[in-house]
Amino acid sequence: MGMSFLTHSIHSSLLQMTKKSHREFGENRKNIQQIQTQILRRLLQQSSTTLWGREHGLHPDLSYEQLISKVTPTTWDSWAEWVKKQKAGDENVLSSNVSRYQPTSGSTFNRKWIPYSKEFLKEIDNATNVWMHDLYKHYPKIKNGRHYWSLSWLPNDLRQEMSNNDLSYFPWFKRQMMGKIMAVPDEIQHASSAELARDLTIKSLLPCSDLSMFFVWSPTFLLGICDEIWNERQELSKKCKGKTSEILSNAKDQNELMSLLWPKLSLISAWDTADAKPWANRLKKIFPNTAFQGKGLFATEGVVTIPYEGKNHLSYTSHFYEFMFADGRIVPSWDLKEGDCVSPLLSSGNGIWRYQLGDELDVAEIQHQCPILSFKGRKHTVDLVGEKLSLLTASEILRSIGPEAILFLASQGSDEEKPRYILVCEGARKNGLDKRVEEKLLQNHHYRLARELGQLDSLEVEFHERSGDFFKILCSRMGWVLGNMKWESIIKIPYKSSESESWKA
Repeated sequence: MGMSFLTHSIHSSLLQMTKKSHREFGENRKNIQQIQTQILRRLLQQSSTTLWGREHGLHPDLSYEQLISKVTPTTWDSWAEWVKKQKAGDENVLSSNVSRYQPTSGSTFNRKWIPYSKEFLKEIDNATNVWMHDLYKHYPKIKNGRHYWSLSWLPNDLRQEMSNNDLSYFPWFKRQMMGKIMAVPDEIQHASSAELARDLTIKSLLPCSDLSMFFVWSPTFLLGICDEIWNERQELSKKCKGKTSEILSNAKDQNELMSLLWPKLSLISAWDTADAKPWANRLKKIFPNTAFQGKGLFATEGVVTIPYEGKNHLSYTSHFYEFMFADGRIVPSWDLKEGDCVSPLLSSGNGIWRYQLGDELDVAEIQHQCPILSFKGRKHTVDLVGEKLSLLTASEILRSIGPEAILFLASQGSDEEKPRYILVCEGARKNGLDKRVEEKLLQNHHYRLARELGQLDSLEVEFHERSGDFFKILCSRMGWVLGNMKWESIIKIPYKSSESESWKA
């Protein structure tokens, strides 16, 4: 009873703490140009004192037009050496008060290290305040129990190098409060491997009968946990006590098992657009009586959209935003129009300017001045479950194999099989190729993580006597016109369990 009272009290406090941010976000949507201009001014002031800013002639009085003449749109290539220099200990290269460097995958780099400075974390907090209050407002039953938040995981090779606290995105006082309402203790993230951390996570979740919310990124992550619990339920029941053991032993099907384990579960928050949509739909079938909220666009490099009143609004109080059209034209956020198809550029408090995030968005509508944005997918990147495998990385691997390597198929999986990558080669089978290529793929930070978390199955290699026959069959199955197809290094395909040989000649 005491724990329940404490849990509800903390939730109520967080609700009140975030109320003002939520209200002001709604009221100020008509003032986006003014607020974005203020953010631009703050960022210019900050960068004018840094090594990079001085070298590029930034100062607080620059107009937007002057800025874009000095700083062209950037990619990670533009920042890698600057971040490396700052990470090595040089003061104020890009930003000051950097608390940590967060790893993520890049297109031409296996791993990027994004600086998380005090100013950058404030920008993230501006978004999470609005988002968190919106959750409490629209799903009030999440106050009735503990939460499971999974914001980031580390692959095994980084676990000895750095810690991984999912609540480190939040200010210290929120971390203290939220730590007391989490279903899984923070020390589990310090486990020596992702596999062990996953096992300990399941061990903590099983007896958590007051669990009221799952907050994860990819739905495949939660699906994997649910499937593992169901498949291993008899063995797990021997390790549990009391009612939990009975539930695991006696549940008739997976849906009943999950509903009995977590009877207070009132919300699942996860991606539900683009490649994540079919997996989100499967998750909804397992939890038919649980509300589901789709995520906004929230990347390691910054936040673009947040759910607000049921729609993904531009997080206009966070960073400075610009948007690029397919023809290269760039506009600030206040010049977007309904129907535009654009990619975001972020300038942030970590000192990184005009950064091309690599996502495609549709402008669904404009509310007051605020764009409502719909995520279409990654540009030049395949992202089945969050592995973010770029076409460039795939091309480099194919070249390293030799002319017999044709392309990768990214299979979206089925109810029976996980998503996986299939390497298609021409000629006679070569033993051991699957292991060698899998090692190359594992050098990609997010691919490794997806494999370690059980979201992706291992690489499969198919050999075809003639590549032409393979392409004809693939086009026939996909309904494509062979002569009109532009072949990429990765082609995404659905998985058809009734035609397991669909892609084979």
